[in-house]
Amino acid sequence: LSLEGHITSWNKGAETLYGYQSSEIIGEHASILIPEGKDDSIDNIISKVKNNEKLDQYETIRKRKDGQITRVTVSVSP
Repeated sequence: LSLEGHITSWNKGAETLYGYQSSEIIGEHASILIPEGKDDSIDNIISKVKNNEKLDQYETIRKRKDGQITRVTVSVSP
């Protein structure tokens, strides 16, 4: 992710997990992956990175391209 929350890279594992090809997701804001009504702010995650903090093993849910909800564990570091 960029510090603005836009997806800058996407690997085969992400394609399999989320159903988006890299050509359709790169450049999109990461909020596209957050289910409606889920208060899971990308801004909070980015804020930690900006403050040189690491976010390790954060369990949350995300939305696939087909609308299915999936549980993920996210790790983020500067």
